[in-house]
Amino acid sequence: MSVNGENVSNHGAVLSFPRLVGFGAGSTGTAAFVVLPQLFLLYICTELLGIPALAAGFVLFVPKVWEFVIDPYIGRMSDSYAGRWSNWGRRKPFMLIGSIAFAITFIVLFSPTPNDDWRVTFVFLVVAYVLCTTAFSLFAVPYIAIPADITEDPNERTRIVSFRMGGSAVGILFAGVLAPLLINWFGGGLVAYRYMAITIMAVLFIAMLMPLLAIPKSQTATSDASDPIGFWGAMKIVVQNSRFMQLMCVFVLQVGAVSASTALLPYLTVQVFGRPEVDMSILFAAFIVATLVSLPFWSFCASRLGKYRTYELVILACALAFCSLYLTASLPFGFVPIFVALIGFANGGAQLIPFSLFPDLIERDPMAAGNEGIHTGVWISSEKLGLALGGTFSGVILALSGYEAARASPSEATAHMILLFNSFGIAGINLVALFMLRRIKRE
Repeated sequence: MSVNGENVSNHGAVLSFPRLVGFGAGSTGTAAFVVLPQLFLLYICTELLGIPALAAGFVLFVPKVWEFVIDPYIGRMSDSYAGRWSNWGRRKPFMLIGSIAFAITFIVLFSPTPNDDWRVTFVFLVVAYVLCTTAFSLFAVPYIAIPADITEDPNERTRIVSFRMGGSAVGILFAGVLAPLLINWFGGGLVAYRYMAITIMAVLFIAMLMPLLAIPKSQTATSDASDPIGFWGAMKIVVQNSRFMQLMCVFVLQVGAVSASTALLPYLTVQVFGRPEVDMSILFAAFIVATLVSLPFWSFCASRLGKYRTYELVILACALAFCSLYLTASLPFGFVPIFVALIGFANGGAQLIPFSLFPDLIERDPMAAGNEGIHTGVWISSEKLGLALGGTFSGVILALSGYEAARASPSEATAHMILLFNSFGIAGINLVALFMLRRIKRE
């Protein structure tokens, strides 16, 4: 198949189970980037480095804005790459370089040193995070574009994406549960966070290399050297795909909501529930196990109800699950993981369905053929924008609640505001996303 100077082979091909597992393993590695900075970086800034809460929020915001800019460029480069290593497949060279750079910069990100002037540490973290996000994008954007190269069958794409989401859930479970335990085992403090990053990345780096071996050359797309429409021509095609852009806006809201909730999880655990930091691993395990268990259920719903209707059900389930979290204020901590698991079950659909929907919208646009990478880049950049908005908003919430890192325990009003936002606030964002999704269906 040749479109816009591009040769694409094996559309409709079905990957064997071992290759699907190998492909999905790549998400096990990338999950560390999605989880650990969102989970710990805000906390490190305010509690261990003395950075004000509002400025700490911008540590999470600035690198994500940078990714919002560069992801489409990386996607387009992987669409049109025809260099020395292109016989390996147009996506794989970027994935190899990105995985190596990501492993190094991830460790650097979790190796800050205190300074008398918090602004020096602030600049270090922003620069380190920008480099880490750039490396991550070099791997993630081409990696996520691969399902559109492999098959044109929407149901097969859902199957491939479900393995990728399964790998992501395993990675999040591995990193999110093991990290607090490692930090505690290494004695806490900044050094413990550094050793945690080294230990986890030693395992996850291997996982990021597995998709390079799992997808054979015969099932990857290659490109000719010509690029007749260029970057801005390809971007015009993306922007004109109205359903794709509308779905992306819904996705941004959902990602932002989950990002804000994740960034506040350490404060929820310690300040609201009065538990030690290590108990975050219990809540995270409940969340991720439920996410992993839910993937076959949401995949089944998508095949029976259709993806749009299932996505509506997913968003409604997210809103109700977050509302129920408010009830934990009056319950023993032992009941909290149950409510967190409900959120995790809904989150499985919130991850699976959008990522299986957007390749379908690309396929339905006849102008999009050969430009899957730049569509993926724009999609991934929107995910990073949602992560940035969520992390920044959580910093704003802390500042507005009157939170002070030096306090041994927060005021009752501060703890209540953190819980209120993590329940009804997040639910409200999901309801706005549901309203926007229903508008897409009516058009």
